[in-house]
Amino acid sequence: MDRQPLVPVAIFFIIGIIAASYQFLNNTLAFPLLLAALLLSLLSIAQKRRFNLLFICAMFFLLGAILAGQAIHPNLPNHHIRKVVEEKQLIRSGKNEIGTRIEGVLSGAPEKFPDETRLYLDAEKIYLKDNVVAVTGRVLVTIRDADVKVKYGDRIRFIAKLRIPRNFGNPGEFDYAGNLAREGIYVTGHVESGRWIAVIGGNEKHGLKTSIEQIRDKIRYFIDWSGVRNSAVIKALILGEKGEISKAVRDAFAGTGTAHILAISGLHIGIIAFVSYWIILQILKQSERFMLAFDIRKIAAASSIVPVLLYGAIAGFSVSTQRSVIMVMVFILSVIIDRRHSLYNTLATAAFVILIVSPLSIYDISFQLSFISVLAIIYLVPKFQGLWANKQGADASKLLPSHPAAKLLKNYLLNPLAVSIAASIGTAPFIAWHFHRVSIIGIPANIIAVPLMGFIAVPFGLISSLVSFFYLPLADLILKLSDIILKVSLWIVNMFARLPYASVYTTTPTILEAVLFYLLIICIVEFKKARFFKYGLATVILVLIGNYSYLYYHLNYNPNLKVTFISVGQGDSALVEFPYGIYCRKVWRK
Repeated sequence: MDRQPLVPVAIFFIIGIIAASYQFLNNTLAFPLLLAALLLSLLSIAQKRRFNLLFICAMFFLLGAILAGQAIHPNLPNHHIRKVVEEKQLIRSGKNEIGTRIEGVLSGAPEKFPDETRLYLDAEKIYLKDNVVAVTGRVLVTIRDADVKVKYGDRIRFIAKLRIPRNFGNPGEFDYAGNLAREGIYVTGHVESGRWIAVIGGNEKHGLKTSIEQIRDKIRYFIDWSGVRNSAVIKALILGEKGEISKAVRDAFAGTGTAHILAISGLHIGIIAFVSYWIILQILKQSERFMLAFDIRKIAAASSIVPVLLYGAIAGFSVSTQRSVIMVMVFILSVIIDRRHSLYNTLATAAFVILIVSPLSIYDISFQLSFISVLAIIYLVPKFQGLWANKQGADASKLLPSHPAAKLLKNYLLNPLAVSIAASIGTAPFIAWHFHRVSIIGIPANIIAVPLMGFIAVPFGLISSLVSFFYLPLADLILKLSDIILKVSLWIVNMFARLPYASVYTTTPTILEAVLFYLLIICIVEFKKARFFKYGLATVILVLIGNYSYLYYHLNYNPNLKVTFISVGQGDSALVEFPYGIYCRKVWRK
């Protein structure tokens, strides 16, 4: 761990967040313990004792618990819109439901979907019958209209049916209320039509974000203006806006395990960083005097930071984008200060920075899939490459002869195959947990779709977006080339999705089963390193057999009667499990 100092820090920080989430530790106890851990850490470092890492990890464990506790139980002001809505009883149910007139400023660009539009509003006023109440807080407004003419920074007024987000309370359900709370949203509103939205002022927000949103608007307008067939997918790849993608396309990508391609990731950020670095380096090379006086590689690396940050902002800074930007920034910093970089440390830094700002992001699906896939790639890909890599100039495994064709095979088939397999293995338990579905055809689908979309369609899309600010006809031509590549890619993805058993539905794995799965992979990969892993492999297999034997007996030979009541929105449902695996379902309206 001495070579990876940030890894244990990030791990204990995450454990602290989870401990606070499950109320194992509250802030009343955590604050004094944090001060004690800080004091012990300083004393241990000053006296150069060997326990300093332990105290530091304890300190970050407590820090994670405190930050998570504050995020879970925020201290909302009295004029927060949630408290005002509850106090004034502005929520009704059924036929007595009424609308409330609200005014505020849009804090983000509208999210467009095929049949609705979502707005993120910084609420400022609520109009009651007898007075106007000043409020604060974000509101998620859903409009049953796909074409609402508003933009970031607009001041709007509308009548909406307000809701306080709540979960149904069903076993294994998506935490809708918690997901919105992580975004600072405690009230939602529903509007029947965009005609009920009145824009009463524009450009209410100023600064860097306004400039970035203006750039995003121009790129969005250019994509729509070009009339390309796959404009929804192009917006997802360039701007990070996936709302307009049809359900059929989403299902095809999900069923083939290629949905990650639609998210802004390290591939996009890496392209921006590399191109910026290369262009600046070529410019600096034009001056021999400058080359002799300065390290132009470091200057070029430092200069690429600005384009990376700018593109991350234009792409919306989703979790995967944040992770990619932070990792690239850490890598660039290591080049500038001549420090040997560690991929594990870089990944830990990215996770730590994101969780410091938003501790409960640990429960976001995108955060989990993004980091676990990269972690699996970092760990497993070198192991796979060891099967065909050369050692000390000789072909170690003799699997591939020393020939130019063999090099091409490694670079363009085996290495992408290794990355695809590693990411699929790493994310399998999380995908099964969240989506109850695992792609069988994902590896070959990724090998074909990723190069086409990632290395051809995305660069063309980025270049066309840049050129659109200077010369629209050329930008339109480049974007149409990207659209052709996407058309081929979508045809391939749909072809894989239509194959029998392209994906299979799974039961939700337990935490024990997920841990055993990862231990099984580690023991298999490290099997030849030590006897410990051989014994570990046998132990894990035995525990898995025992676990599934118990589950099989419990499901098919359980003599007990079990009744589960499930809320289905407008009614209730009861799932009755009779002894020995016989099921019955009853549904009734409220």
